[in-house]
Amino acid sequence: MVMAFPKPGYMFEIVGFNEVPEDLLNEVSALLSNAFNSQSKILHGGQLPLSLANLKRLQYVGELVLRYITRFRSIEDSIIVAIVEGDAYVHRLNFIFGLADPLANAAVVFLSRLRTVLPKERDKEVFLARVRKEVMHEVGHVLGLRHCSNRKCVMTFSNSIFDTDFKDWKYCRSCAGKLIRSGIKLNPNYIIA
Repeated sequence: MVMAFPKPGYMFEIVGFNEVPEDLLNEVSALLSNAFNSQSKILHGGQLPLSLANLKRLQYVGELVLRYITRFRSIEDSIIVAIVEGDAYVHRLNFIFGLADPLANAAVVFLSRLRTVLPKERDKEVFLARVRKEVMHEVGHVLGLRHCSNRKCVMTFSNSIFDTDFKDWKYCRSCAGKLIRSGIKLNPNYIIA
């Protein structure tokens, strides 16, 4: 497996689109900095153009958004992670929580469906846990990981929000080992015990 990352001092660039709250961008920035012992930078992308959406479905086209976000990269070879207030899909799937392109060092997480079926007394806590899981999942893809058969691993595929809620926000030992062997400095606190 050949990857452009990690290089010493590699960086994540977190870009919010469609008025993502600043505190959520700060949460994602801290998560990635801690997990990968790296630096991160927050950018603001403004509103996504309607040309990236299928207006009949009222959803963004995931691949178009993923291509679009790379133009916001301000540091060569950074990993760009977009957080989008909105819903999206890709061909053959009704919806996606996120999408990644390892060749472009880019990932995107869509927030709309992460807000569904929230327990009233723990809305914010559950929502943040879901965002954390989806960010770690998509960044895992950018770093070369595939879907994992361990249902607790953050790299397991989520067919529904219930799958997302069931899995952990950490990597299983197998997935963590692949990252570490490829030279990524993964914080041990982000590995399932």
